[in-house]
Amino acid sequence: MHAFLICGQNQNRVGEGIENLLRSRSGKIAPESRIDLRPSAKKDNKLPTLTIEDVRFISNWFSRQSSESRAVIIHQAQCLTVPAQQAILKILEEPFPDSSLLTINDSRLTIILTADSETSLLPTIRSRCKIIRLPALPAESSTAHVDSISYSSGNLHRLTETGNKSPSEKLIILYDLLSEFSGKKVSPYQGSIPRPDALKFMENIIDSLHSSLIHKSLFINHKSITICLQSACLSHRRLKNNLNVQLALQQFILDIPPISR
Repeated sequence: MHAFLICGQNQNRVGEGIENLLRSRSGKIAPESRIDLRPSAKKDNKLPTLTIEDVRFISNWFSRQSSESRAVIIHQAQCLTVPAQQAILKILEEPFPDSSLLTINDSRLTIILTADSETSLLPTIRSRCKIIRLPALPAESSTAHVDSISYSSGNLHRLTETGNKSPSEKLIILYDLLSEFSGKKVSPYQGSIPRPDALKFMENIIDSLHSSLIHKSLFINHKSITICLQSACLSHRRLKNNLNVQLALQQFILDIPPISR
């Protein structure tokens, strides 16, 4: 199997990237040899999601014996639930147990994930995919809500849902976002980012959260946005009052409480 992750904000360009990639690998794939999986709203969750049941369907379909080249495209993979991401990881890591012909190294199998940002997926998934980053068009860059990073609905959803994560998971999300913002790896072991950059980072988050409230985003719970916004504003004040940069940033994400549904 060959796995790819296409990252980009413009869905038309992402679609073109998918088709170009498939043509370059195996020519035209028959409709019956391709699955396009897209997030949908579930009965128990108003947010469009991709669940572990969706991933199990992929696994069962891939494990069927066939001599044809086949592909699965998972659109907007940032909408995968954590259990679904873990199930995807299992597909990427292990051979298919139900088939004597197919193995993880079978070049006839292609899986393509798309996402607004690679940081919305588990690092273990990213490490097993060839990442294709589509640069923003000039028009897209000029209309972005932020200067250095565009907080997509996937990124904002990930941020506002941190209240239900463990402290260690919260910090992983924080440093993933900081790394994307700064364009280099940022971790608690490599020192903090400069105060002006930290202030800009928080201002970008605040602006994006405000924008989501104003435009009534359908993808993020408004209560989550409000609580996260309060924590971000408090962190911004702490930074302006010369609190230790790393402490202020960590406190921002650790202070986000669990959200009751």
